[in-house]
Amino acid sequence: MPSGVFERTEEYRRIQSIAQKGNQNALGYKHTKEECEKISKAKKGKKFTREHIANMSKGQKKRYESEEEKEKRRKFMHEHYNGRNGDKNRERQRIITMRTLPCHYNTKSCKFFRKFDKYLNTEGLYGRNEHIVSYLGYRLDYINFDLKLIVEWDEERYHYEKNLLVKKDIKRQREIEKHYSDFTFYRIREKDYKDFETEINNFVEWLEKQEEIKIAS
Repeated sequence: MPSGVFERTEEYRRIQSIAQKGNQNALGYKHTKEECEKISKAKKGKKFTREHIANMSKGQKKRYESEEEKEKRRKFMHEHYNGRNGDKNRERQRIITMRTLPCHYNTKSCKFFRKFDKYLNTEGLYGRNEHIVSYLGYRLDYINFDLKLIVEWDEERYHYEKNLLVKKDIKRQREIEKHYSDFTFYRIREKDYKDFETEINNFVEWLEKQEEIKIAS
C-alpha cells in the first residue's frame, strides 16, 4: 500500500466520483454505544509521527489562498464595487442582502395595524407577513392591496435626524411611490403617536386634504 502524501489527479477524482454516486452504504446508520466506545478506545493515546503531522500541515496549507491570490481577489472586489459599474453592483448587493435578512418588526406598529384592519374590515400585510418589494429590495411596514395603501411606521432613532426625516428614507419613499404609482403613501411617526383613535382621525384628515389637493390640481 502506498505511503506518504498521495496526490489525487483530476482523472482519479472523476473516477471516484462516478463510483460513489448512488452509494447508500450506511446511509442514516447510527453507531451503538458499544461501537462508539470501541472507536473511542482505538483513538485514545494514538500518537502521530512527525512525518504524519508535517503531511497534515502541508495538506491544510493548500486549502488557503496564497498572498498572490488574496491580492487578486482584493483588486477584483475593489473594481467590482468602486469601478465603472460600482454603483449598480452595490445596489444589487443591497437588494440581495435585504431579501435574505431575517424579519425584524415593531410590535407597537403591529398592534396598530391589527386594529386598523379590524376597524376598516380589511386585511393588509405587515409584521411576519410583511411585503418585500423584490424589484427594489425594500420591506414595507404595511401594505394593503385592496385599499391601495402603504403605511410606514417611523421609529425616531432610525428615521429621524435633527427632527427631519433622513435622506435615505426620502429616497426610499420616492422609489416606492414610483413603483406603486396608484397607491397612497402615509407615514406614522412613533414619537407623535398617542392612541389608535387619534391616529385614525389624523389619517382621515390627511386623506381628505390629499383629495382636496388632487381636486385643486
